[in-house]
Amino acid sequence: MRIAVKVGRSIEALSLPGLITGIISGRPLSLASHRVVHRLRQLAPGLQTVFDVGANTGQFALAVRHYFPAAYIHAFEPVPGAFERLARVSRGDDRIRLYPLALGRRAQRMQFFANRFSQISSALPIDPANNHPNYNASAASPIEVSVARLDEVQLERPVGRPALLKLDVQGFEAEVLAGAQGMLAAIDYILLEVPFVRLYSGAPTFEDLHELLTLSGFACVAPLGFNEGKDELIIEADMLYRVKAAIHSDDETF
Repeated sequence: MRIAVKVGRSIEALSLPGLITGIISGRPLSLASHRVVHRLRQLAPGLQTVFDVGANTGQFALAVRHYFPAAYIHAFEPVPGAFERLARVSRGDDRIRLYPLALGRRAQRMQFFANRFSQISSALPIDPANNHPNYNASAASPIEVSVARLDEVQLERPVGRPALLKLDVQGFEAEVLAGAQGMLAAIDYILLEVPFVRLYSGAPTFEDLHELLTLSGFACVAPLGFNEGKDELIIEADMLYRVKAAIHSDDETF
C-alpha cells in the first residue's frame, strides 16, 4: 500500500509544472505546497496579495510565485535558520517582502520552540502525549523571537484584492487572528492547517478554529491537502475559508 502511494505521488509530482521548475532552479521543493497551491488557484483565482505566516524556508511562497505570478507576498518567519534560507531563495524577487517575525495578539519578545524538523517549530510545546512521527519534544530547543500584531505591521503598499491569509503556525492560529482583526476586513480567503489530534499543548482544535473563523465572517470552502501521522491516520488538513460576503448560493462550500 505504501509503495502504491509513493508511486502515485511521484506521478502527481510530474503533473505539477511548478515542481519541475523548482527542481531545475534548485529551489526548495515541496510536493505538498505545490499540490495545495495548484488547488488554490482553482478555488481562489487571481490572488493579488498573500500573507504567508509561518513561511519556513519558502516552500509555499515559491509555489505561490509559480501559480500566482502577479501576487505580492508578505512572508513571516521567526526562526533564524529558516529565515536565512527563505531570504536566499527569494533573493532578487521584488514581489516578496520578508519579515523575521512571529505574529500574535500582542507585540512582545516570546519563547519559541525551534524544532530540528523546522516545519513544526512552534510557540507552543509539543504535547508529550502524542505519538506521531516528527512530533518529538526532545527535538525542539527554546529560543526567543520577536512577535508583532499583523494589524500593526507597516506594509509597503496597499493590500491588493483578492487577498489570502495563510497560517502555518502550529497551534498559534487563534493568537495570530486575534492580532489581525483589523486586517481581516481586507482578507478574502484564509488558508490554515487545522489539527484533528492534539499535537501541541494548549493548541485549539479543528472545532475551535472552525467556530472562530465562522464568527469572524468566513465559511469553509474545502480541504486542499492532508498530513498523515502514525498508521496513516490523517492528523491535519490544509483548510480553505472564504469571506461569507463573497459566497453565493450556487457555490460549493462545506
